[in-house]
Amino acid sequence: MTSRTIPRTRIPIDPGWDAIMTFRDFARQCCHQLRQWGYAEETLTVYDRTYMQFLASVKSRGGADDVRSFNDANVLGFAEDLGRRGIHPNTIIRSLSALSTLAKHGMMCRDAQERRLVREDPTKSFRWPTAQRQETRYVGPDDLRKLLEVQAPPYKALARDLLVETGLRVGEAARLNVDDLREADGRYYLAVKRKGRGQQRRQETRQVPLSLALGDALHKWVLLRGVKAEPHDPLLIHSDHGRWGRAALSNMVVRLAAAAGVTRRTSAHKLRHTANVIARLADVDMVTRSRLLGHTSIRSLERYEHVLPHELHEAREQQLDALRRYVGGAIPRRTENDREESETPRPEREQWSGDR
Repeated sequence: MTSRTIPRTRIPIDPGWDAIMTFRDFARQCCHQLRQWGYAEETLTVYDRTYMQFLASVKSRGGADDVRSFNDANVLGFAEDLGRRGIHPNTIIRSLSALSTLAKHGMMCRDAQERRLVREDPTKSFRWPTAQRQETRYVGPDDLRKLLEVQAPPYKALARDLLVETGLRVGEAARLNVDDLREADGRYYLAVKRKGRGQQRRQETRQVPLSLALGDALHKWVLLRGVKAEPHDPLLIHSDHGRWGRAALSNMVVRLAAAAGVTRRTSAHKLRHTANVIARLADVDMVTRSRLLGHTSIRSLERYEHVLPHELHEAREQQLDALRRYVGGAIPRRTENDREESETPRPEREQWSGDR
């Protein structure tokens, strides 16, 4: 009887989690995918910073740089840690939203065994903080006058004037190139890339009109830089002749307002709200104002609508006039003499028989 060698049955070894990438590589892969999908660079910067903050939080509690660390316990601990540090609830919500985007990316990715890298969204296993609605105020006339009159180098003054006049988003202003400043029939305008996702939306531009004075100033500024400006060079530059970052440009406005003696916080985004207030006072209709701000929907304009104090007083007087007409003039109009009599000190209350 001849012996035969029984072939050994090869059982595939499950590599398990040992073959999974690190959390750092997983997060960077997600940002790379989002960039291909057309996410703005500012958004990707915020997402990457949030992912690295989460990783630092995991390591501080003894966790490892591993996708397994992306679980509900660690995400909840990260959110609670932000709350203990006094971070605003809206900021915590934005951080959790960034982690939720990472989870959705992980649920689309598969390992060698066709398993999802992330099986569920760990941010959905607990209740998020309650969002706090904060109204962005406009810049008052006195503060805006101080900001416009303060002495500043040309590169700061032009950036300030551009934001005040156009109400551009800070990111849009920072991304402007030299060839985005255009002139046609004696009128200047900016070719601003639309905000949004998707390759097609990123290629679309909108025309933002400029006043003749600001257009001439920007054109001369490009010519007076001392070196030939290439079409893709930044239109707005800082002191080192480089492109402003979004945060740096916004902080410049804050510091410039502080140098002007403005005590209320003045941000570049408030200038955007102020541009809409001024356009409304100029009787520009809502559709046009929405287009000037670059909104794709007129409903977005609701957040930028503000009523000035003097408008409330005027509205009250108009309401009283309508009330008099409504009741047939039975309510007498208050005169200056009535005001003077009301300001005259009255006798003691007990002397007024009509009070009894």
